[in-house]
Amino acid sequence: MKNSLLERPRLTSPGRFVLPQIATDIPARLGKESVKHQVLAKFALAAEAIGLPLPGGDFVSIEEVVHQQWGNYYNATMAPESNQFLAGNLEIVVSNKRLEARIASSPNLVIVQAKPVITALELKMPGLGWYVMDVLGRAAGHGMNVYDCHLVGYQSQSYLFEAESDEEFAKNLFNEEHGSDPKAEDIPMLIEAYRDDYAYLPSDVLRQVDGHKHLLGWTDSSEAGRRRAFVSKHAEAALAGIALDPGFAKCVQAAIALDKLFKKDKARAFNWSGEEVDPEDGEGFSDYPEQVGAVCIVAWEETDMLLEMIEHSERGAYENGTAYEYQAMAWVPLDASSKEIKKLARDLRAYLERWNAMALLVSCFPFAEEQ
Repeated sequence: MKNSLLERPRLTSPGRFVLPQIATDIPARLGKESVKHQVLAKFALAAEAIGLPLPGGDFVSIEEVVHQQWGNYYNATMAPESNQFLAGNLEIVVSNKRLEARIASSPNLVIVQAKPVITALELKMPGLGWYVMDVLGRAAGHGMNVYDCHLVGYQSQSYLFEAESDEEFAKNLFNEEHGSDPKAEDIPMLIEAYRDDYAYLPSDVLRQVDGHKHLLGWTDSSEAGRRRAFVSKHAEAALAGIALDPGFAKCVQAAIALDKLFKKDKARAFNWSGEEVDPEDGEGFSDYPEQVGAVCIVAWEETDMLLEMIEHSERGAYENGTAYEYQAMAWVPLDASSKEIKKLARDLRAYLERWNAMALLVSCFPFAEEQ
């Protein structure tokens, strides 16, 4: 089968990759499709230059070559956990404006529980469990969104009039209804009255996380809320100085490894905002696109409210016409230099390394009963 714009010369040796050349019957001036194919060919060679061998065999398109090249790399370097615990699909696409590497969101997310592991680590050394949780929480800043209790805290705020306690909720709602603050002695009665009218109050949300406000992204200035600050060197010292069950030791090791990869990702190349979405993809959006989907779901313990908030968040994005089902993306223009294209290949390889490390960490947590 011959490509209408590009034809493959005869292979000089079995399995040897040869870049497509312009067919002799095509005018010398390059069309848009030819430019796209050349950019992909440059990307394949750039990936080869950083250690991804070109695939052997014959291919009918450069798209197949690039797909096979990165597929081979993934299969050779990624742990089984990468497919078992994280959801997402790698796509390498060329539009009329740019070459883009992106991670598409996938359904059927794994649901794990953080509480059994975090509380056990905290009992061994205060701060160690929260260090692991903090590392997980930073994943979204590196192109791997996680549906966790922060979503519960965020989504519930508009329903709860920005209140983080039942008393504050009663005051805010009373003020909204009457234009004045209630008397202090009336607040307990108001709380009970509002409880009959509202599906949940702030105390119900807090129970989802055993009172750990920081898991919701809420302010906690109490003594109990002042968590001991841990960094990777503290975690490494703890790992060397205390006896941990093998499973918990593996969890801390995985968190340290992922933390170090996050620190290396200073440019955060695969993060994106609505302004960066390809105009060809964004034409149908009523506003800036919103990220929909995640690599996994991390509940504290109970899952009902978290799953409800996930559904509410995603439904809102779809109804608003702003849903964009991608976790991460990085791109270069079609006229990018060889250096820029090689950087994109290098950034993608680094992203996949972080993906692998993230999967190993998530695999340390037990599945939720709903799983």
